[in-house]
Amino acid sequence: MPEIATQTEHETPVFKVLTPDEEKQLSTRERKEYRKQLRNYKRERKRVEYNEYMRVYMSHYRKMKYKYDPAYREKAKYNRRLFYYTQKAKALGLITDEELKEDELLEEQPIKIKSNIFINSLI
Repeated sequence: MPEIATQTEHETPVFKVLTPDEEKQLSTRERKEYRKQLRNYKRERKRVEYNEYMRVYMSHYRKMKYKYDPAYREKAKYNRRLFYYTQKAKALGLITDEELKEDELLEEQPIKIKSNIFINSLI
């Protein structure tokens, strides 16, 4: 496996965009081929830029969701508390791994939390 310093996320092909005068100097066949390559190059650039935009957007998505969605925030708080107390009980020896697995099998349904934006914002 190559070293991290030599790895790149995505290398775009080297393509020289010609000026209109340089394009006119090409023969008809070369011009058609150049235009096909130019079209493919532009598509590739758009795709790379979009992927970079989405990568940055999704890296911040969870933070935005936690900040602005009250139902998600309540569910996350509940899950954190549940995890903390189960780990604490497990460390004290009150709960075994087998009991945790049995509890997980009983709770297959996701927790639905209803939130009311007016209650959260006006109180």
